[in-house]
Amino acid sequence: MNYNVFEILKSHDENSTAIISKNNKINYKTFIKNVLIFENDFLKYGIKPDQKIAILCGNNHNFIYSIFALWKIGAVPIPLNTKLTDSELNYQINFIQSEFLITENSFSERNLKIKKKFFIDEIEINLSELIFDSSFKNNFDKDKIALMLFTSGTTEKPKAVMLTFQNLISSALNAINFLELNSQDKFLASLPFYHIGGFSIFMRAFICCGSVIIPNEISTNNIIDKIKNSEITIVSLVPTVLKYITDNRIFSPRNLRYILLGGAQTNSDLVKSALKLNYNIVKVYGSTETSAFVTALKVNDNIDKIDSIGKPLPGIEVKIFSIDNDEFQNSNTGEIAVKSQNVMKGYFNSDLNKFKDGFYLTGDIGFIDNEGFLFIESRRNDLIISGGENINPFEIENLLYDIDFIDQVCVFGISDEKWGEVPAAAIVLNKINLNDLEILKENILNFLKGKISSYKIPKKILFVEELPKTSLGKLKRNEIKRTFNQSSSL
Repeated sequence: MNYNVFEILKSHDENSTAIISKNNKINYKTFIKNVLIFENDFLKYGIKPDQKIAILCGNNHNFIYSIFALWKIGAVPIPLNTKLTDSELNYQINFIQSEFLITENSFSERNLKIKKKFFIDEIEINLSELIFDSSFKNNFDKDKIALMLFTSGTTEKPKAVMLTFQNLISSALNAINFLELNSQDKFLASLPFYHIGGFSIFMRAFICCGSVIIPNEISTNNIIDKIKNSEITIVSLVPTVLKYITDNRIFSPRNLRYILLGGAQTNSDLVKSALKLNYNIVKVYGSTETSAFVTALKVNDNIDKIDSIGKPLPGIEVKIFSIDNDEFQNSNTGEIAVKSQNVMKGYFNSDLNKFKDGFYLTGDIGFIDNEGFLFIESRRNDLIISGGENINPFEIENLLYDIDFIDQVCVFGISDEKWGEVPAAAIVLNKINLNDLEILKENILNFLKGKISSYKIPKKILFVEELPKTSLGKLKRNEIKRTFNQSSSL
C-alpha cells in the first residue's frame, strides 16, 4: 500500500478539480504547485523534519496546503481548535512543546505564548524562488506519526492522539470502498478540519481524486445552502444540522448520494424524518483514536436495525469487553473495543494504556446482536457532546472548585433540542443565602467567561444541598442527572 500522500496527489489527473472555495476552482496541478510553494516557505522559515508544528487556521485551502507541505518536509502537523480560549491554546502548545505556530492574520490578536509564528496569508505564490532542501525527504513510513489531534476525554486535561500515515490512509480507503467513492464525488467541508471528522473529509476526497467544496464558514445556513445549490454528493453532518433540515422539510437534491451522520447519539425518529425527505443516511461510529468511523450502517438497506450503528468495516474487528470478567465477549453489554490499522499509535507524552490484547478500549458501552450489528447504550459515560463538540466535564469542575463559595460540583450533559446536549452543573454551596442565588449564578458564569470556550459554560445551574456518592466517594452522575431533570433550574 502506498502511504506517500503526496505521490497519491501527483498520480491524479492534473486537470481534475481538487478544491472549490469562494467560487474558485483549483485543479490538482495548481494544488500540487501551491503545496510546493508552502513547503519552500516553511523550509526558509526553519521548519525541519520531525518537528511538531501547531496550526491555528480556519477551514480553508491554506490549512490543507500547510498539512501537505509539512508532510513533504517530514514535520508533524498539530491542528488546534480555533474556538478555544488563549489559555486553553497555550496549555496545548506548551504540552506538545511546539516552537512553531502556523496561523493566519485573523488570529494575530490572540495572546499565544510561542516563539515563532508563521502567517500563511503572507505566502507569495512565486515558483521562481523555490530553494528546496533535497536532504529533507519524508519517506512516509506507515508507522511514522503523520498527525496529532487533541481530544477531550474524561480525564482532567485533553489528550493528544498520535495518528500514523497507515492510520489515515487505511481509514480513508475503508470509507472509499464502503461508500464506493470515486473521482466524480464532491465532498462538502462541513466539519472543522481540527476534528478528525473534518480532517477525514479532505483525506477521502484527495485519495479518490474527488473534489472538496469549502463553504465561506461552517454554519447551518451555509451548509444547507451548499447542499441545496451545489453539486455536493457526500456530506458529513452532526444531528443538530440534520434536525434543522427535517424541521424545515428541505428535500434531498438528486445529486446527494450520502449523508454521513455521526458525532453524537442519534434519535431514530430524526433519521426516519430524514428518510421521508429522500436522504440516504449512513450512521457512522468512530473517534479521533480510530481515525474516524470504524462501523457504519446504510439505513435504507437495514431499516430494521435503525437503532444500530452498523457493522465493522472490512479489516476492522469490534468486540465487547466485559469489565466484570476482564475478558472479551459479545453476548452481553460491555465496553466497545476496536482493533484495526485505523487505531492510533497512542497518546503523546502519556502512560495511559487504553489497549487490551491489541484492542483499543473506547470507553463506550454497547453490545453486538446475533447478526453482528453494534449498538451503543452510552457514549463515553461522562463526555458531553454538544453540536458535535466534545466537552470534558472534569475540566469545568476543576475551574468551578476555584470559586471560594462552592463546596461540591458535578457537571454533566442534559438534552437540548438544538445542540443535542448542553453542559449543566449541580452545585453545593458552603455559604448559603437564598436571597443571593441569582447573584451567585451570575458570578459563576462571569468567572468562567474567558477561561473556557463559551460552548463549555454550563447553560443551566442547580443549587442543591448535597450530591449523591458511592461508598467510595465517587459521584453518582446518572442519579444527579435524573435529579436535575426533575428539578427546576435557577
